[in-house]
Amino acid sequence: MSLPDWARWADHDRSLTVGVEEEVMLLDPVSWSLAQAIDELMPRLPPGLGANVRPETHAAAAELGTGVHGTVATAIEELRELRAAGIEIGGHSATHADLSTLSYDGALDELARGQRELEEVLGEPVEVAAYPYGRGGPDTIRAGRDAGFRAACLCTARGSWDDPLALPRQDMGNGSTLLGLRLKRDDRYEPLMHLAPARAVRRVSRRITALR
Repeated sequence: MSLPDWARWADHDRSLTVGVEEEVMLLDPVSWSLAQAIDELMPRLPPGLGANVRPETHAAAAELGTGVHGTVATAIEELRELRAAGIEIGGHSATHADLSTLSYDGALDELARGQRELEEVLGEPVEVAAYPYGRGGPDTIRAGRDAGFRAACLCTARGSWDDPLALPRQDMGNGSTLLGLRLKRDDRYEPLMHLAPARAVRRVSRRITALR
């Protein structure tokens, strides 16, 4: 189920969108290919969890010109190939700015400009977005709506399923576990992490990781 589907229907508990941001591939082009990352992830999902998964990626327009691809043309061609393979491409602003720090006008310019540049690359409307860093306030959400997006994501459980322009998204990093995925899927992770014992465990875990 894609993000526009989520914007239309309220039954969210049977679907999961796997989002891999374009910047992952851009920052480490040697060891990361976006398509390969998705291909490797999909078989690892339990059958009951992965049955209705829809791959999705978000690209910030400025990242298309960072040079790590060799040429901008290479990055553009990769995006077109991903779209042709059925992967949904979403907006991620023009310069990957923290939209929560910008005024309404600034956020609208970032979102609309990035959307417009991606649409020129793909030759089709870009209707969904993920706010950079998963952050956004009321002005950001209003700007996303006025830019013409049908759905957009925050992260770390911020947002609400009642607003298609502020859908909550959860991060899954290299150190994430299947238990963490299930807790986040069920909207239980953040309330649990606010408990004192969970915060203590997290602090210890981070210290151990830092010593490795």
